[in-house]
Amino acid sequence: MRFPTLHNLFGLMISRGAQAGSAAVAEIPGDTATIPLSVRVQPRVKAYYEAQADACGAASASAMVAMVLEGVMASTQSSQVSQATSSADLLRGNVSLVVERFLHLFHIHRFTPLMIADVLEPYGITLADIMDDSRMLPLLSDTVMSDQAMRFNASLEWLHGKKVRPVADVPRFGKQPGVVCNKVIDLLLESDNQRNLTVIFLKDMELRFNTAHNEIYRSERNTGNVSIVLRETYRTSTGKPYHRYQPWDSVPWDYGETRLTVKSLILWLKRLDKGTYHHVRVEGREIDPQTLIALTRGDVLPAEVLDDDASRRLKSWDPSDYVAKPEIVLAKATLPNTSARETQERAVALYYYDLYKIEGLFNRLTHVNREALAEPVGEEWWWNN
Repeated sequence: MRFPTLHNLFGLMISRGAQAGSAAVAEIPGDTATIPLSVRVQPRVKAYYEAQADACGAASASAMVAMVLEGVMASTQSSQVSQATSSADLLRGNVSLVVERFLHLFHIHRFTPLMIADVLEPYGITLADIMDDSRMLPLLSDTVMSDQAMRFNASLEWLHGKKVRPVADVPRFGKQPGVVCNKVIDLLLESDNQRNLTVIFLKDMELRFNTAHNEIYRSERNTGNVSIVLRETYRTSTGKPYHRYQPWDSVPWDYGETRLTVKSLILWLKRLDKGTYHHVRVEGREIDPQTLIALTRGDVLPAEVLDDDASRRLKSWDPSDYVAKPEIVLAKATLPNTSARETQERAVALYYYDLYKIEGLFNRLTHVNREALAEPVGEEWWWNN
């Protein structure tokens, strides 16, 4: 999981944990011997603090972490901080948070100062304003804030410092692939030459497709969920690209109906690409389970996980490989000790595709290749596509 900025983290510790922290340490002398504290971190975090220890002259990474923890405690428990309860103090803290979050929203979406000035120029905000918080604050009108929240699909209440979660809306699709299909069509009908759409299927790295994706029903639960993120690409007036993300809730891959929902959606997107003049990119990425949970709860901005640089570091996979194409299923069916159900998943996926009635949604599009869509979804279509 990605954590908030240091300023936001301190604000959270002060607002929610100051009194509890003070009470916890009140009876403990400050000069007692040290005691162990077991902390498990990612390898990159360990490497970071080892490098910091070398640079700062600490005896070890553990000593460096202990220094940081003591500094955090001192900063959040000082009398000046713990007593900052007057309206003026709270107002100043909230004002600082608003400016920080506003600029963080652009920064995390890879906006340079010049790009920020470009998109904010219609509001009378200049590059000089952006570089000076005291000049920036009076210019953050309700219109500016709401427009930028909409631009990046962020929570307006989070921007105003009233909420912790930066994403307001994480819709569910469950057993209804048509909900996602209709949203994709809505975006395509609204689009112009300045924008394109990518559907990113996310699976957590604990999911093992080879133990779940070919069986219709399972008696044993297999760890692992799949989620979807819609990514639109826009351009500024100077032609610089940026992304807008819409995360969706995750569903369990090992539960037959939700897995078939995902497969039906993948099949529909393939039909969209083959049978219409609207091209939608479909990608697959693998992320750790905690990050997937944070993403689908709206606890983290999708750009922090899926921007172009971060996405390239994630393991990729092809969603179309997991709709059980005939050649894959038939090859597996010839192997010894193979469940007979492995030969049925494709047929059931096609059955569910018809059951969800999502083929008819293509009628909403005006630019449809009727000849390409004339061949119904079935055995021959899969062989040839």
